[in-house]
Amino acid sequence: MKLTKTEKCAILLTLLFLVFTIGFRAGQDGGREELYVSPVEAKQPLAGICGVKDGSKPSLNEALTPVNINTANAEQLMTLEGIGEKLAERIIDYRMENGDFERPQDITLVPGIGDGIYSRICADIIV
Repeated sequence: MKLTKTEKCAILLTLLFLVFTIGFRAGQDGGREELYVSPVEAKQPLAGICGVKDGSKPSLNEALTPVNINTANAEQLMTLEGIGEKLAERIIDYRMENGDFERPQDITLVPGIGDGIYSRICADIIV
Protein backbone atom coordinates (compact mmCIF):
# COMPACT_ATOMS: atom_id res chain seq x y z
CA MET A 1 0.00 0.00 0.00
CA LYS A 2 1.38 3.31 -1.10
CA LEU A 3 0.61 6.54 0.82
CA THR A 4 -0.28 9.71 -1.01
CA LYS A 5 1.61 12.93 -0.43
CA THR A 6 -1.34 14.33 1.58
CA GLU A 7 -1.43 11.27 3.85
CA LYS A 8 2.33 11.49 4.44
CA CYS A 9 1.97 15.18 5.41
CA ALA A 10 -0.92 14.39 7.77
CA ILE A 11 1.11 11.65 9.51
CA LEU A 12 4.17 13.91 9.76
CA LEU A 13 2.13 16.77 11.22
CA THR A 14 0.51 14.40 13.74
CA LEU A 15 3.92 13.08 14.84
CA LEU A 16 5.31 16.62 15.17
CA PHE A 17 2.29 17.63 17.22
CA LEU A 18 2.74 14.64 19.56
CA VAL A 19 6.48 15.27 20.01
CA PHE A 20 5.86 18.96 20.70
CA THR A 21 3.06 18.20 23.20
CA ILE A 22 5.12 15.61 25.08
CA GLY A 23 8.11 17.96 25.20
CA PHE A 24 5.99 20.87 26.37
CA ARG A 25 4.38 18.82 29.17
CA ALA A 26 7.76 17.51 30.30
CA GLY A 27 9.05 21.07 30.48
CA GLN A 28 6.21 22.00 32.82
CA ASP A 29 7.70 19.81 35.54
CA GLY A 30 4.55 17.76 35.84
CA GLY A 31 2.40 20.83 36.37
CA ARG A 32 4.09 21.67 39.67
CA GLU A 33 5.20 25.19 40.32
CA GLU A 34 7.80 26.44 42.74
CA LEU A 35 6.49 28.01 45.88
CA TYR A 36 8.15 30.84 47.78
CA VAL A 37 7.01 31.35 51.33
CA SER A 38 8.13 34.49 53.12
CA PRO A 39 9.16 34.19 56.77
CA VAL A 40 5.93 35.90 57.87
CA GLU A 41 3.81 33.51 55.78
CA ALA A 42 5.74 30.52 57.11
CA LYS A 43 4.80 31.56 60.64
CA GLN A 44 1.11 31.70 59.85
CA PRO A 45 -0.98 28.67 60.65
CA LEU A 46 -2.81 26.85 57.91
CA ALA A 47 -5.92 28.53 56.59
CA GLY A 48 -8.91 28.05 58.84
CA ILE A 49 -6.85 27.36 61.96
CA CYS A 50 -6.76 30.03 64.65
CA GLY A 51 -9.23 32.21 62.76
CA VAL A 52 -6.83 32.90 59.86
CA LYS A 53 -8.59 32.91 56.52
CA ASP A 54 -7.10 32.56 53.06
CA GLY A 55 -5.55 35.82 51.92
CA SER A 56 -5.59 37.41 55.33
CA LYS A 57 -2.68 39.57 56.35
CA PRO A 58 -0.66 38.81 59.45
CA SER A 59 -1.42 40.92 62.48
CA LEU A 60 1.05 43.56 63.57
CA ASN A 61 2.24 41.42 66.46
CA GLU A 62 2.52 38.30 64.28
CA ALA A 63 4.93 40.11 61.96
CA LEU A 64 7.11 40.77 65.02
CA THR A 65 7.68 38.38 67.91
CA PRO A 66 5.06 36.11 69.45
CA VAL A 67 4.10 36.84 73.06
CA ASN A 68 4.99 34.14 75.58
CA ILE A 69 1.88 34.03 77.73
CA ASN A 70 3.84 32.38 80.55
CA THR A 71 6.37 35.19 80.93
CA ALA A 72 4.76 38.30 79.44
CA ASN A 73 3.99 41.28 81.62
CA ALA A 74 0.71 43.21 81.38
CA GLU A 75 2.10 45.66 78.81
CA GLN A 76 3.24 42.84 76.52
CA LEU A 77 -0.07 41.01 76.87
CA MET A 78 -1.96 44.18 75.92
CA THR A 79 -0.24 44.15 72.51
CA LEU A 80 -2.49 41.19 71.68
CA GLU A 81 -5.73 41.96 69.85
CA GLY A 82 -8.66 42.11 72.27
CA ILE A 83 -6.52 41.99 75.42
CA GLY A 84 -6.88 45.12 77.50
CA GLU A 85 -5.65 46.00 80.94
CA LYS A 86 -8.25 43.93 82.81
CA LEU A 87 -7.73 40.76 80.75
CA ALA A 88 -3.95 41.15 80.97
CA GLU A 89 -4.24 41.27 84.78
CA ARG A 90 -6.56 38.23 84.75
CA ILE A 91 -3.99 36.30 82.70
CA ILE A 92 -1.24 37.18 85.17
CA ASP A 93 -3.47 36.34 88.14
CA TYR A 94 -4.41 33.00 86.56
CA ARG A 95 -0.71 32.20 86.01
CA MET A 96 0.12 33.03 89.63
CA GLU A 97 -2.69 30.83 90.95
CA ASN A 98 -2.43 27.89 88.54
CA GLY A 99 1.12 27.93 87.22
CA ASP A 100 2.28 28.21 83.62
CA PHE A 101 0.04 27.47 80.68
CA GLU A 102 0.92 24.12 79.11
CA ARG A 103 -0.31 25.04 75.63
CA PRO A 104 -1.56 28.25 73.99
CA GLN A 105 -5.20 27.02 74.00
CA ASP A 106 -5.13 26.99 77.81
CA ILE A 107 -5.47 30.78 77.78
CA THR A 108 -9.19 30.18 77.24
CA LEU A 109 -9.31 28.95 80.86
CA VAL A 110 -8.86 32.59 81.93
CA PRO A 111 -12.27 34.13 82.68
CA GLY A 112 -13.25 36.51 79.88
CA ILE A 113 -11.12 34.86 77.18
CA GLY A 114 -13.27 32.72 74.94
CA ASP A 115 -12.92 31.19 71.53
CA GLY A 116 -13.43 34.56 69.81
CA ILE A 117 -10.47 36.25 71.45
CA TYR A 118 -8.39 33.09 71.22
CA SER A 119 -9.00 32.84 67.47
CA ARG A 120 -7.63 36.39 67.07
CA ILE A 121 -4.52 35.90 69.19
CA CYS A 122 -3.59 32.23 68.78
CA ALA A 123 -1.13 32.96 65.97
CA ASP A 124 0.55 35.59 68.17
CA ILE A 125 1.09 33.58 71.35
CA ILE A 126 3.45 30.87 72.53
CA VAL A 127 4.15 29.08 75.81
